[in-house]
Amino acid sequence: DTEEFPQDLYDLFGDAGLTGLCIPEELGGSGAGIFGLALAVEEVAKYSNAAALMLLLTRLPTGPVLIAGSEDQQRRFVAPVATGEARAAFGLSEAQAGSDVMGMRTNARPDGDDWVLTGTKCWMSGVRQADWYCVFAKTGPVDSRAHDSVSAFIVERDRPGVSVGSIDRKMGVKGVDTGELLLDEVRVPSDNVIGEIGGF
Repeated sequence: DTEEFPQDLYDLFGDAGLTGLCIPEELGGSGAGIFGLALAVEEVAKYSNAAALMLLLTRLPTGPVLIAGSEDQQRRFVAPVATGEARAAFGLSEAQAGSDVMGMRTNARPDGDDWVLTGTKCWMSGVRQADWYCVFAKTGPVDSRAHDSVSAFIVERDRPGVSVGSIDRKMGVKGVDTGELLLDEVRVPSDNVIGEIGGF
């Protein structure tokens, strides 16, 4: 209950192959799939909700990359999660766009061969611990309700303009924080687009 991320436990999960349950074998995972991950989360949650959330975060942000990402993206970003060498977080919700995700205001505009992202994601689990983020942003008009106005990007933690905002005060699951991801003119290469522009 110290609110400190249990890195030793995460390392243990990585050594035991638990961080790669839903990741294919060719990327260093076990290929046990969603069902295998669900069983592990259920068992671990009997003892620690925070530890169970750590396992869930091996799927939520990697899912879009596994579904639509390039082989290079999967090798560079998903494979290290499978072995426990990297952590990721998932950025979809915003203050005005929780259940209504099409209300998101985070935008990405093209600039040469890059995309420049600006906005704030909220309620992101593992925001301080992540090495990279799966971030959804409007690439069409920011007030558009069309699904093809939203695209997904891989945003590395160390890119200029990436920072963590406020951290939520929670009653439980304190070992994995939840908070804001701030994106201030964050430049990412086109290689970091997951799938196609407008592929939401």
